[in-house]
Amino acid sequence: MKCKNCGADYRLRQLRCPYCETENLLGRMWLIKRTDTIKKVEAEQRAAKKKFVPYVVSKTVNRLILFMVVILIAFIMIFEMHMVPGSKKDADGKIITPKMLSLHEEGEYYKLREYLDSIDGGGLYTEIPEYMAQSALLAYDYNEFIEYRLNYLGEDRSKWEEDYFKMVIDKCVDIYNLEVGVYSGYHEENQKQYDEYNEYIMAFLKGTLSLSDEELNVLMDEDASYSEQKELIHKIFERSAAANE
Repeated sequence: MKCKNCGADYRLRQLRCPYCETENLLGRMWLIKRTDTIKKVEAEQRAAKKKFVPYVVSKTVNRLILFMVVILIAFIMIFEMHMVPGSKKDADGKIITPKMLSLHEEGEYYKLREYLDSIDGGGLYTEIPEYMAQSALLAYDYNEFIEYRLNYLGEDRSKWEEDYFKMVIDKCVDIYNLEVGVYSGYHEENQKQYDEYNEYIMAFLKGTLSLSDEELNVLMDEDASYSEQKELIHKIFERSAAANE
């Protein structure tokens, strides 16, 4: 801007002309406005801090309480298992109760799952033998498969969507290949359960869906590509839909 007194050029925000020292009213107004803005921002920051600090403290305390509750529940569950009459530990230090053994030996696998859920921290199964944990998880997956199968047999199959159909097939494959998360893999103690479940799965795949041995091999092959299996499932879905038109 130009000085009204001497005509020299200088910046708008300067408070005085650097040549003749004449006061710059526009610069003075800018300084006042800037000062007010800074004060307003600082006030807002102080107000926000007052609200934020209690929130952070409260959130931290809540998380700490939740963590302590989880630890306490886990401790109680473990303590209760130790207190079950007749309970013992296997060679790996895992806890076995008489009811666990009884349900497993009698083939009451889903009841075993329900029992384990009641004594072992909501289905974590960290304190029991791995084969027991696998048996319970397989029972859960198999129970879902039975529901899917009943829905398939009892409903109008033409209304089925391919994604749901694929979910049913995937459930069969997971059970057959013993894919149950951290407890996957073969356990000799569960052979009777494997045989029982696989008999029904094969009856559904080969009998109801009319899969050939070649198709089954591709479906159950853990080394088969995803695209190959997806294409096969699509083919089975189309064939099943056409058969029910």
